[in-house]
Amino acid sequence: MDNNFAVPTSEPEGEAIKLGLVKAVDSLAELYELLEDYGPIWYSEAVHDRALSTLVLLRASLRLEPPRLNTTLGGGLKEGR
Repeated sequence: MDNNFAVPTSEPEGEAIKLGLVKAVDSLAELYELLEDYGPIWYSEAVHDRALSTLVLLRASLRLEPPRLNTTLGGGLKEGR
């Protein structure tokens, strides 16, 4: 099974789809950052690991740079984003 979300870059429709996915991944990264900084009691190490692995997978699938995230629970984004 191929989990690659890459779309053709030569077609305007493909570019629009990829741009939408990139925006969605950026929004997910912002939510991750908020959870890392202000996570409620249910935000456990397991949920942290799941969120982080999802972000890494999506960014790799879209051939984006790896996220500049602190991978320790409660760390959020690193400086210089």
